[in-house]
Amino acid sequence: MITEKGNHKWVRTSGRPTIENGKVVKITGSFQDITERKIAEEKLRDSEALLSEVSSLGKIGGWTLDIESNKVTWTEEVANIQEKEDISDPTESLKLFLPESKEALEKALNDAVEKAEPYDLELELISVKGNHKWVRGIGRPIIEDNKVVKITGTLQDITTRKEAENKLLEREALLNEVGKMAKIGGWELDLISGKPTWTLEVAKIHELNTDEAASVEDGLSYYPSGSRKIIEKAVNNAIENAEPYELELEFVTAKGNNKWVRTSGLPKIIDGKVVKITGILQDITDPKKP
Repeated sequence: MITEKGNHKWVRTSGRPTIENGKVVKITGSFQDITERKIAEEKLRDSEALLSEVSSLGKIGGWTLDIESNKVTWTEEVANIQEKEDISDPTESLKLFLPESKEALEKALNDAVEKAEPYDLELELISVKGNHKWVRGIGRPIIEDNKVVKITGTLQDITTRKEAENKLLEREALLNEVGKMAKIGGWELDLISGKPTWTLEVAKIHELNTDEAASVEDGLSYYPSGSRKIIEKAVNNAIENAEPYELELEFVTAKGNNKWVRTSGLPKIIDGKVVKITGILQDITDPKKP
């Protein structure tokens, strides 16, 4: 309703007739201002709509398992992830997970109930419609009177991320294989942190048994005097003047073996400042042999 002063209000009205001699003689009722309650309900609906939209965009849903009844309540997105309508029976939902994931989840749920231990797992499942998915499952025990009575948690579809990670791992494996064949590896020097990183093949060229990169000073120490002066100048020019370089230099490994290497460095510039240098190191000893 709109009041005399123009204010919008919600009201609850009721009426009860009074009957005498079979005839309604009066109606009594009440008139209640319920504006605050209706505003609160509208805000709640808006919040729920926003949460539903965020859950859909993030492919994440919430669930609660009641320990005593063994019944699950869930948000719509959890059902969407599993591609099934009824997931109130946790046993049926567990059947969707691949054997290794099922075993891990069962143990996590058991520990959550018996030891009140939370969990955070990445698991594989096959949906009701036969689609392979990766999900992140999180569970938190709810304790009352020193006893776990409920477990609440989330289920998130992380398939896209996991597929991207797996493709990256496959590419890295391929690059490592190519690196072995071509005796070439990659390296990077972060000028902000001062931390160098390199691939396994770079470590092999150095004849080191670790993929942990040597410090800049240690890395330069593998070049004999003449080559060291050249590489030091090139690195300094890359840092100070953003000049890339590509050189062929003499090199002495950690085991004292003489090699020829091709090394290159490419500066990365942010806001007019060199922040990183990335490059390659390749063993070209054979072509340099007389």
